[in-house]
Amino acid sequence: MAKSKAKAAHVVVQGHQPGVYTKWNDAEKQIDKYNGKVNWGCKSLAEAEADFKAICDWRALSPENAREMLTHDKARGIVVLMRKNPSFFKKEQVIESGQCNQPREVVLSCHAGIASAETTITSSDSITRTVVTSFGASGIRKPLEIAFSALQWSDELIEQGIDVVNIQGLDSTVISHLTNFAPKSRERDWVNASGKPFANRDVVEPMLVLYEKLGDKVTLNANELVDDTAPF
Repeated sequence: MAKSKAKAAHVVVQGHQPGVYTKWNDAEKQIDKYNGKVNWGCKSLAEAEADFKAICDWRALSPENAREMLTHDKARGIVVLMRKNPSFFKKEQVIESGQCNQPREVVLSCHAGIASAETTITSSDSITRTVVTSFGASGIRKPLEIAFSALQWSDELIEQGIDVVNIQGLDSTVISHLTNFAPKSRERDWVNASGKPFANRDVVEPMLVLYEKLGDKVTLNANELVDDTAPF
């Protein structure tokens, strides 16, 4: 017990809520009475985040990976291989006789937390990532940061062999930024129609570059952000 408390961060691979925790008490709650728990401590937060990302990326490779219950040893082995060579686990698509080779699509659903609720993105393979937005982000800033996180995850999935990523739950204004406001502002050297500096350029500019890179491999759903805490 003392050894676990001494760690800087803890990875919960299988528990009530998988993720990275900086306090042992928080991590312990996630594995308490959980059948099949898998967790370990790390010397630094960066190491823990890298380990958890490796597991998330591996689970995103296939529905089978997403559902598999891991042992502690297999999970650690996956982390080592994913961090060293992510392509190790890529599998060739096997086409059964009489079936068409349908493009594989992953859906990412954005959930905007309010109050103390976390902001998350969940894939159709049942993988959830927490989005850390800027402290005090308000107005369009938070939806932009959520969309940027979703596009970054989309880029990872496409690098792993996914054909199309459909991002759902985005604020409609984000779509306007990517398809209209930002490209026009870039042509004017990042000033708006009034001649003022383009707001949130630090997020919008790299996000626009990524969006254009992904092209037709990513689709954006312009519905409002999903709020799991809404009372209806």
